[in-house]
Amino acid sequence: AGRRKPGRRWIVASIAAAAALAAGLLALPRVGLWKTSPVAATSQHIAVLTFNVLGQDQDLTVFADGLMEGITSRLSQFEGPNSRLMVVPASVVRQQAAKTPADARRKLGVDAVVEGHLQGQGDRVRLMLNLVDTRQMRQTDSVVVEDKRSNALSLQDAAVEKLANALSLRVRPEHAASVDIAPPAPGAYEYYLQARGYLQRSDKLPSIESAIALFNRTLELDNRSAIALAGLGEAYQAKFNLTRDSRWIDEALKSCRRALELNPSLPEAKIIMGRIHLDTGQYEQAQKDFETALQSDQRNSAAYQGLASAYEDLKQFDKAEATYRKGIALRPEDWNGYRQLGLFYYRRGNFDKAIDQYQKVVALTPDNAQGYTNLGAFQIRKGANEEAKRSLLRALELDPNRVSTLTNLAKLYFDQEQYPKAIELYERAVKLNASDYRMPGSLGVAYKRMGDSAKAAAPLESAIKMVNSELKTNPKKAELYSYLAFYQATLGRRDGVEALLQRAMGMSPDDLDIMIRAAETEATLGNTDRALALLRRVIAKGFPRAKLKDSIPLRHLLPHLDQK
Repeated sequence: AGRRKPGRRWIVASIAAAAALAAGLLALPRVGLWKTSPVAATSQHIAVLTFNVLGQDQDLTVFADGLMEGITSRLSQFEGPNSRLMVVPASVVRQQAAKTPADARRKLGVDAVVEGHLQGQGDRVRLMLNLVDTRQMRQTDSVVVEDKRSNALSLQDAAVEKLANALSLRVRPEHAASVDIAPPAPGAYEYYLQARGYLQRSDKLPSIESAIALFNRTLELDNRSAIALAGLGEAYQAKFNLTRDSRWIDEALKSCRRALELNPSLPEAKIIMGRIHLDTGQYEQAQKDFETALQSDQRNSAAYQGLASAYEDLKQFDKAEATYRKGIALRPEDWNGYRQLGLFYYRRGNFDKAIDQYQKVVALTPDNAQGYTNLGAFQIRKGANEEAKRSLLRALELDPNRVSTLTNLAKLYFDQEQYPKAIELYERAVKLNASDYRMPGSLGVAYKRMGDSAKAAAPLESAIKMVNSELKTNPKKAELYSYLAFYQATLGRRDGVEALLQRAMGMSPDDLDIMIRAAETEATLGNTDRALALLRRVIAKGFPRAKLKDSIPLRHLLPHLDQK
């Protein structure tokens, strides 16, 4: 993390940066007062790219990753007084692997990027930032700041101040310096940034544990740091998501509550609490958490998306749709808003609207692998299999290791009874994501359909064990009961299956995925009448009848649908 090779266009800039830094770290004058400048006439859609670290210092690399996230977060605070400004979250920059200005233009749709080069020498660090116009592919400004590593907060604030001036941003008094740590204990913010850097790899348990250790080290030096407590809560939540051990939920909530005692207006803590409450089925409390976060930051896209999810889980679908749309209205050039609304329409069974939203996603970000993956998934559900295959192969070309692309393409092959191709892709997906019960579950079902019951047993048993573990954490998640029933039926087990299906459909009576999965379960067990009754409900709700032919357990039932 933190290291990359510059593209040819940027070699000159990188050589210049390296030459300046190689000459040694010089004392720089202290920065002046914030300027208040008029907002630029053009749109300012900006991403801060991962910083390039000059040298092989691993601690400096994770420090650079955290500093990139800190600068991104601080710049986003200026969106309020600068209506045309939109800063891409650091997590999205990482997810889309936007490493160069050209990448960011294609994958994120931004107008400008901030590139960074960081060098350490002894106890001092120097950060050089280049502001690049991605439409003309030219550097428009540069910023250099230097300080002791233990003065990381001052270094960050100086960089943000100079970037804000270079971007001609309006600055409110409350944005003129970082809040929460004032003044920080020496070294505390350095540890905090390193923790944030490790937390960027929340898919790796050692990185999460390193983040937890460094957040705790920050708190040893400054036990009133609300942002460190919120970060610790986020790290514990990430550990829960990876291990599914519910004790980390309690630790996460405890840290976030303490953060809010110290700083009740800290939206990050409320957002993390909201996500935890969503994970554990406490949807009313999650709604309150996200509403409170929006009181502190009315343009926070994560809070809008969380609030919409809470409404959806509460079956308040009109409010959920309105909330997604409000988030889009505030950030109309943010592809992530269209992505979330498209997923909402997909879950509601409106595939045409879902596809329409994802067409906007790939129009804004033509190299967005995630966009093409979901577009392909929706096209599969609509029955446009050839279009879906083109979308998924494009996604796989852009990102060969994206699990969702592998599983959707595998599903397409599975439905066409090309089982060896499907199994190959499912096996790759299992290796890449061992914590998602659907990966071994799908692999086991594919082996079963191919007639290899011996190879099907182990992955299906693994999936059943993982679903049961999930249910202990969130017993209100309806789809878990439907998957558990389906996996049990695939193994030929009948006991308890009907009760699981009734519970799933009772909790989410309008969920088409659950109804189709229930019909497949009934058909697998030979309960033809029950399967047909479910299929009639699915078709009555608008699901394409022709698309049911893709389901092997269901296709032989279609001629009987019109019989009374």
